[in-house]
Amino acid sequence: MKRNNLMAIGLGLALAGYAATAVAGPGCCGKDSSEKQPVAKPAEAPITPAPAAKVNYITLAQFRELQAKHPDLLVVDVLSAASFAKNHIPGAINVPLGRLERELDGYFAKLAKDRPIVVYCASAKCHASTKAAELLMARGFTKVMDYQDGLAGWQEAKLPIGTAENCKCGMAKEQPGCCVKPNPPKAESRPACDSCDSGK
Repeated sequence: MKRNNLMAIGLGLALAGYAATAVAGPGCCGKDSSEKQPVAKPAEAPITPAPAAKVNYITLAQFRELQAKHPDLLVVDVLSAASFAKNHIPGAINVPLGRLERELDGYFAKLAKDRPIVVYCASAKCHASTKAAELLMARGFTKVMDYQDGLAGWQEAKLPIGTAENCKCGMAKEQPGCCVKPNPPKAESRPACDSCDSGK
């Protein structure tokens, strides 16, 4: 009798355990451990912007070599019109830095993107020419150079200096001492020149 009771108790416990398993299902906390867990996606690498093109600085010797080898070299003085009227590198045109951005859609829009261009300002301590070079390169000009020593370096080398008397206006192409007139009419083959001592 006692043995039958023990067997009955054991059977009851077994049935209870089976019922609990059936309700909860296999695995911990009622979850099937065989289910595939979502796999975390690897973090995407941050997009690094392309580095900006570096300005190509040139020495006086390199500048003089370019002048000798490239008749189409465009030399741009980015100082004020008053400074240009007083002293400038012969053959340069005057486009003050503050007006250069407007001229990117005017005068410079007509130039070939591979035309060699040298920009300069007052001296190695002046950064206007570097800013001008960056603006031109951002517009797709591929041969822009910054004569870093500027007008001061040219004068120290005792090279010829242009003045207001050199300004020749109304020519078919750039001439020594010519200033670029803002936003020239499309009919003109090149910007007409302002009077060198009155341009802004």
